Amino acid sequence: MRCSNCERTMEEDWAYCPYCGSARRRSAMFPSLFGSLFRDIEEEFRRLDRLFETELRPGREPFFGGVDISIVRGPGREPDIRVQTHGDMEGYEPEIRRNLKIEKRQTHPPPDHVREPVTRMREEGRRLIFEMEVPLCKKEEDVEVRKLRESLEVKAYAGDTAYFKLFRIPKGARLVSWKLEDEKLTVVLET
Repeated sequence: MRCSNCERTMEEDWAYCPYCGSARRRSAMFPSLFGSLFRDIEEEFRRLDRLFETELRPGREPFFGGVDISIVRGPGREPDIRVQTHGDMEGYEPEIRRNLKIEKRQTHPPPDHVREPVTRMREEGRRLIFEMEVPLCKKEEDVEVRKLRESLEVKAYAGDTAYFKLFRIPKGARLVSWKLEDEKLTVVLET
């Protein structure tokens, strides 16, 4: 099927165009990709609304705070669900995680050393391939790759050392995949 905004080809079950971000029918995608996850999140927000109305309602003290839930899913990977609370909602994070059956993400202690990895970039057709040397980094759980609007953020942890790199990338580039193998991180983007 084609996106009604940019006319590029997209999959039938996608709710958003991966190139321009235009929304498609919401109900078509959510159940097929994530099962009941979105229904569970909606129910949790309804529960938090009721909590706000009964226990945290304005009138006693001003209420400041919120809950952020983000879902990140890369090619061939399970969705990574992140919950962050702030302000007056901060104490509710463990309860929200429990209700949504989300395990606590592995967090890394502040590193003693932060280094920029040795990086090589090459182009293959419409693909940009970044290869980074991350000595002593052995597990994919120790790697974070985030595609932002016009940049790519990479963090890799190895003991008391963190490798950090921020790349400027073309607008509309899409993260295709990443893998860690033999202390080398390879990230593939498509423009």
